Amino acid sequence: MRACLHSKGHLLTPTLKEIRRTRAKRLLQWHAENRHENILFIDEKIFTIKEPYNYQYNKIYAQMSLEVHSEGAGGHHPSYVMVWWVVSHQGVTPLHFFEKGVKTGARVCQEDVLHGVVKPLNTTVFNGQKWVFRQDSAPAHKAKTTQEWLRRNVQAFFGAKDLPSGSPDLNPLDYKLWAVLEDMAWRKRHNNLDSLKKSLVKAAAEMI
Repeated sequence: MRACLHSKGHLLTPTLKEIRRTRAKRLLQWHAENRHENILFIDEKIFTIKEPYNYQYNKIYAQMSLEVHSEGAGGHHPSYVMVWWVVSHQGVTPLHFFEKGVKTGARVCQEDVLHGVVKPLNTTVFNGQKWVFRQDSAPAHKAKTTQEWLRRNVQAFFGAKDLPSGSPDLNPLDYKLWAVLEDMAWRKRHNNLDSLKKSLVKAAAEMI
C-alpha cells in the first residue's frame, strides 16, 4: 500500500452522462470550420497579496511551535482583488478590477462588465465580424436579467444550458491562462494591492 492524495471529481449518473454527451455533440458541430476563433471567453478570479501555495508543503523547521507562529506568513484573510478578463483568438482585453466589498451580482455584471467591457468589443476586437459570447453558469451570469441583456446586446451567446457542467477545459482562462497570469504576477512579492494589480496588468499586457 502507498499514501495517495484524496481528489475531487464529479459523480456522473447515467442521466448526467447523456446530458454531457448531447451538449458536447452540439458544441463540436458549432466549432466546425474554425468558428472557435470567434468565441469571446470571459471569467473572473480572485487574486490575493499573499502568494498562493500548497499548505501541505508549508513546513518550517523549528525547536518550538511558537517559533513558527512568530514567522508570520500573513493572516488568514489577506487583501484581495477580483479580476475579470476577456479573451479570444483575436486578442485579450485589459484586466477589469473589482475591489473588496463590491458584490459582483447580476446588476454589477451587466453594467460594469457586459456593458462597459464586452459590448464595445463588437467594433474593436471583432471589427463587426460575427462572434459568440461564452461565460460560465455562475449565478450572476445565468440570471434572467443577464440573459435578457445578452439577447438584446450581443450577436450570439452560449446559454447556461448549452455547456457541460464542470468542464474547465472548455474555457482557456480556466484551463491555462489564469495559471500563467498568476505565475507571471508572482515573480515578485507584493505588500499591497497596488503592487499586485500593477504586476497583473503588466503580465496581461505581455500576453497580448
